[in-house]
Amino acid sequence: FFFNDTATTEIYTEQIVGSVRCVQETVLHQLQKMFGFLELSDRQDYNPFEFCYAFKDFSGEPVNVKVQQDAQEFLNMIFDKIENGLRQTPFKHILESIFGGKTCNQIICNTCGAVKTREETFYNLSL
Repeated sequence: FFFNDTATTEIYTEQIVGSVRCVQETVLHQLQKMFGFLELSDRQDYNPFEFCYAFKDFSGEPVNVKVQQDAQEFLNMIFDKIENGLRQTPFKHILESIFGGKTCNQIICNTCGAVKTREETFYNLSL
C-alpha cells in the first residue's frame, strides 16, 4: 500500500476535519503520519502504537497486537476504514480505482439457454 504512489499521494492529500483528539484517533490520520515518517525519516523502523490504538476492531476496541489476525481479514477491515474516512471527499473511489476489480458470475440454463449474470466488486482474490 505504501509503495503505491497514487494511493500514498491521495492519503497524504486528504485533510481530516474535526477536533485534534478526534482526528488523531482516526486510522486515516495515523496512516498519513506513518507514511510521512516512512518517507521522510532516515530510520528504517516505525513504532505503530498510535496506529494500533486508532485501528479499532469490529466491536470498537483497539486492535490487540498480541493476537494474530488473518491477512485478508485485516486488509478488508483497513480498506473499510479508509473508505469510510474518505466517503465525504473527492477521493472516495480511490481504493476501488487502484485495488478494485470485478468478477462476473454467469449461470446458463442447459434447457432454454437463458443466461443470468451477476457482477461483484472485489479488492482481493482468495486463491
